[in-house]
Amino acid sequence: MTIRALAARFVDGPHVSAQDRPEKTLNGWLAELEPSQAAELSALLEQPATRTILLGIAEFSPYLFDLIRADGSRFIRLLQCEPEAHLPALIESVSREVFSIKAGRCVSGSQFNSRTSRAASAWIRSNR
Repeated sequence: MTIRALAARFVDGPHVSAQDRPEKTLNGWLAELEPSQAAELSALLEQPATRTILLGIAEFSPYLFDLIRADGSRFIRLLQCEPEAHLPALIESVSREVFSIKAGRCVSGSQFNSRTSRAASAWIRSNR
């Protein structure tokens, strides 16, 4: 992981008073993942602030945690991304999809891609 990756930039996160419940939620999700994804995510969670933030999301933001849980590989990519490059590319992609829909050129899967893009944008914005 490079210093420019999102996960390497976290400094602190929400402080969970009773960590047993979010730890149980997080460990349950990790156990459901494919072994390679679980190993990759566990390596990213070795950053204490990254783990703290994810535990806070598991405890205080069920919507964001459901988005994370829905696509482990997307979450890993998000943690490994460089936000300055990733967010503008995400905005550009969503803009193209919206333009295509407004122009009547409904691209196959564009609604799903927009939902995925919104989920990633929401997660990045919540961790600024």
